[in-house]
Amino acid sequence: MYLKQLIDQLKADFDPTANELEQQIDHALYQLIQHSAEVPYPGEGQTLKRWKILSQVAAIDLSLAKIFESNLDVLAILHELHADPEQIVGLAAIWAAEGGPEPLELEHGLLSGIKPWCSAAEQVQQALVTYRDEEERSQLLLVDMTQDGIEIDTSAWHAVGMQYTQTAAVTSIKFKPNRLANPITT
Repeated sequence: MYLKQLIDQLKADFDPTANELEQQIDHALYQLIQHSAEVPYPGEGQTLKRWKILSQVAAIDLSLAKIFESNLDVLAILHELHADPEQIVGLAAIWAAEGGPEPLELEHGLLSGIKPWCSAAEQVQQALVTYRDEEERSQLLLVDMTQDGIEIDTSAWHAVGMQYTQTAAVTSIKFKPNRLANPITT
């Protein structure tokens, strides 16, 4: 089944009033990410096609679209970095919000601190996260969200319109992430 057919099928089957809304979104996400390669990357002359796909997914459910778009953004960033997209297994997200009382720090190869505003934190298997290095340059790391040393706190913020995104603060307690690229110099 191609992506357009899948979206049409999801639209026909999706019931936003059902008690199992979270399960429907999870099921739809699993199916959509299998077709991520059919969505063009940004900046390659097919932006309108990309936006149309995302708007069709948003017509099914806004939380579904937000989480799927984040997964697509991860793949696009990896593409731009000439990194292997095959290293993404399952659902991924990009978390680039900064600030908070304990921002992420990478010290002796171990990441610790709190990353605020992490949508779908309980659903994703991997996340691209930003942090500031010792020279305050923004850097990008790939984090395996299934490893020990990660705590997820969903109590701080609850979106009314997109409740299922379950935006959270993610606390990292000294674990080793995967650096995606050499530090960016300015």
